[in-house]
Amino acid sequence: MTCCGFETWAEVSLGLILTIVLKAQLATAVDGFNPTISTHCPEGWTGPKCDYKCLCSMEKCNEYSECQDSVSCLENYFGPACQYVNIVPNSIEHTGPILDQLETTCTSMSNGSSQSVQFERPQAFTFLRLFLEDLSKMTSVDVQFSGGDFKTKRSCETFSYMYISSTTMDVHCYTSELYTEVEVIWYGDVDVCGIYISGGRNLVARSSANSSSSDADQTADKAVDSHTPSNTICFHSSANDTDPRFSVSLTGMVRIHKVILYGCDDCEMNVSSGPNHLSLKENSTSLQAHQQEWNLLLHLVSPTISIKSKSVDLTLCEIVVLGDCQKGFHGLDCSWQCKDYCPQRRCDLLHDTCASCGPYRYGTDCKEACPYCSGLGLCENLKGACLEGCKPNQSTKCISYESMADNATADDRSISK
Repeated sequence: MTCCGFETWAEVSLGLILTIVLKAQLATAVDGFNPTISTHCPEGWTGPKCDYKCLCSMEKCNEYSECQDSVSCLENYFGPACQYVNIVPNSIEHTGPILDQLETTCTSMSNGSSQSVQFERPQAFTFLRLFLEDLSKMTSVDVQFSGGDFKTKRSCETFSYMYISSTTMDVHCYTSELYTEVEVIWYGDVDVCGIYISGGRNLVARSSANSSSSDADQTADKAVDSHTPSNTICFHSSANDTDPRFSVSLTGMVRIHKVILYGCDDCEMNVSSGPNHLSLKENSTSLQAHQQEWNLLLHLVSPTISIKSKSVDLTLCEIVVLGDCQKGFHGLDCSWQCKDYCPQRRCDLLHDTCASCGPYRYGTDCKEACPYCSGLGLCENLKGACLEGCKPNQSTKCISYESMADNATADDRSISK
């Protein structure tokens, strides 16, 4: 068995698991979950606190920033609510049918074949997305890392996986080291159509930003409004501020992978979390004019990032902090802790619920029972409808998936690319 062989609550075939997961997704649509577009947020923002950046094509997002009307994510974004940056286009070589970011171009891969993705600078890893013509033909998958902090090539030690559709799945692996090469190995004769690798999501979009001073309306919030890159919508310190400073605070249990500063040529950065301080002065890389970048891997609790300038004036057009929640935490602000009863401790990024429940369980906390389901005893999370039908002579005591699916519509809920 390779590191990422597909085992669930019982030894079952990959095709059966796929069928179950797809039924669960459709059953969720049957329940009528179809959020309306938020009307009180500034243009381009959604969510109860207006802190979800809409990253869907034509800004067609619902109130949770999920794509509507069958549109996909903007280029180089993917994942839940399109919030994650795909870093494959930044790799050394990203051509060919697997790395061209076109899921319509595929290539046949024999059992044990692999695809490597290399980067010039070390990267942090949380998950990647695989696109295949038919996932049921793949028996298992392995993910190996090398370069950077990895002295030898090693497989992912702790992983989890999530099916998005019959052709798409995510493989999660929380490493504590930076890598420069990741290799994906497939088992089974499959047609592979693409790989996306997460570079994290912007943790400071519309976060609480402060400054020692500002010039007129060029206030600190202009540096966390997600207008990147922009030289016209920026934060500027006051002309009479002799020691200008800027800071932005994050909440929750976070992993910081990368910090990018736009419009600040000679900035120094300090990251603090409680009594711990990390000063980053000379370690940045300038990829282009007026841009500084730090690649790192920090595990912090509600950190504050402070910026100051070596010159008298401080200008900062945008700060982007790419990262994710620490393992076991989820939510946009990484404040929700995934409960032990959630299988593989996998939770929904946007909602405080398990990604899926185990046998004979359903509900947002997986505590409700559905004891009359046949097969593996799996039921959809909201109403407990049996995904493989009811046990013999128990049809009056359980809800069958088929009875719910009769009223389903194809566009009740879309899945982000």
